[in-house]
This record gives sequence, structure tokens and C-alpha cells, in this order.
Amino acid sequence: MTSPKATPSRSWRQFKETMSLLYLAVRPRRSRPDLVYDMLGTHNNLAEQSLFLNLGYWEKAKTYDAACLALAEELAKDAGLKDGQKLLDAGCGFGDASHFWSQSYKLPRIKALNITRSQVEIARERFGKDGIDFVEGSAMNMPFPDKEFDSLFALESSFHFPDRLQFFREAMRVLKPGGVLAIADFFPISQKISLSQRVKEWIGRGLWQIPKANWIDLKAVEKQLAGVGFELRSLRDISPHVFRPYKDYAQRRVKDPVVAERLHPLLAKSWGGPHSGLERSQYVILVLTKKGN
Repeated sequence: MTSPKATPSRSWRQFKETMSLLYLAVRPRRSRPDLVYDMLGTHNNLAEQSLFLNLGYWEKAKTYDAACLALAEELAKDAGLKDGQKLLDAGCGFGDASHFWSQSYKLPRIKALNITRSQVEIARERFGKDGIDFVEGSAMNMPFPDKEFDSLFALESSFHFPDRLQFFREAMRVLKPGGVLAIADFFPISQKISLSQRVKEWIGRGLWQIPKANWIDLKAVEKQLAGVGFELRSLRDISPHVFRPYKDYAQRRVKDPVVAERLHPLLAKSWGGPHSGLERSQYVILVLTKKGN
């Protein structure tokens, strides 16, 4: 099947996206995830019906939407989320995971925080009437009172935060004593890599605005969390159910003509590529408890 012809509006959109991608790749400071998600919009994704933008959990899932919902479910399960708890979703994207939790548990109005205004506005339109309060703001300085929440979830978002250690401090502040911080994210495995691999990782961190301070192994992150005052409750490596099945799905998905029509060609090439950087990482669900008063 021949590829779709580019219309003038599509060509102009892709030109602007190309300029954004180039700027992100070479930008010295990697601290503006809002620029990434403004560029991605609602069309640059692999989803079927949702607006999810994560790697998913593929133990049983056959579609991207199902895998992303499964990841949200696994995070809530490991965190021990219970009916009646006050939940904060830090880095909520377009609100799909927040909506899933609101529909799956009997929770007071969920707070969902995001720094990207365009995503917050769309999330409000989609799910604002479903028991979710979407708030524009930074995870570095959360606009919430002390000891407000029973649980705080960061589903594949903490690697973006300009200062993840400061996020840990803020999480400690807004959680109640005994509150739970649950993180689903990937972390690099400490190993020697070639110069070309380092260059690719540097470009990749630029495209996704991942600060160098965040690109550290899991042991270093655990040390940061302990220093802030969190106590490790559980750690589960789910890499086999994330990286390879996501890679296999993405390589098929980008060949779908409908998806190819909406994706930027460089993103399609990236998502359909070898994903060698992910293969040097581990994906974990990390659950921690706030100690003290």
C-alpha cells in the first residue's frame, strides 16, 4: 500500500514539529517536558482510542490501550490503593490513567497535576466531570497543602521532572504520615557503553527532555528516596512485560496506514526502531511509604 500523500496543512504541521524536534535534541538544558508534549499533541501517539503515552504492561494485553490500562492497574495494585483514599496523580498527561483509577475505585475527587497546559485543558474536556480535578502546575512546587494525600502516583513521569529529588521532597510534604508514593518508570542499568551509544542517549534525552541528573540507576534513586525519608515497601522489576512486547507492537503499529498518516516521520522511525536504549534499562514499579509525622 502506498503511503498517504502529504497535504499542505499536514506538511506545515510536520515542518513545525521537525523544528521542535531539532530544538529539543540540541537544547542544552533538558528541563521542559511541556515542549515535548505540546509538540506531540493528540496525534503523535500509538494509541487506538485513548491518548496514553507510555510503554504499557503487556503480560496479557494485545493492544496498546489495553497495555497502558494494565500498567495503571498494576501500579494501583502494588500501591494498595483503596476506596476512600485521596489520590494525587503527578504528571497525568491527558488524564487516561486518572480516569481509569476514578472508575475503578471509590475515591474522593482525584487531583491530577500536569505542567503542560495543552494537556490539562484537553484532560479537563475529556474527564473533568468524572470526579477528577486537573491542575496545571509543577511537581517541583505542588499547589497543595501539607499532608493532603493518602497516595501519590507517578506513572512514567518522574524521569521528566527538572529536579526529581525536589519532587521526592514535595511528595513527602503532601503525603499524610504512612502515605504511599508509587512510581512506575524505567532506569538505566549501570554499564559501559560506546561513544556512539552515549551520543544516541544524549540525543534521546534531549528529545524527551530527560535531565542528566535523572538518568541514574535505581540504587542511586533508592538512596535519594531514603535520604528524603521514604521507606521502601516493594520493588518489582516488570521489564520482561514492558520492553520487548512494546517494541514488537510499536514496530507493527507504525506500519498501519492510519497511524502513519498522523505520525511525524521521525517519531515513526524512532518508535519503530530497535529501542536499544530501553534494552539497557530496567522498568520497575517502586512503592514507598512516608515515615514520621
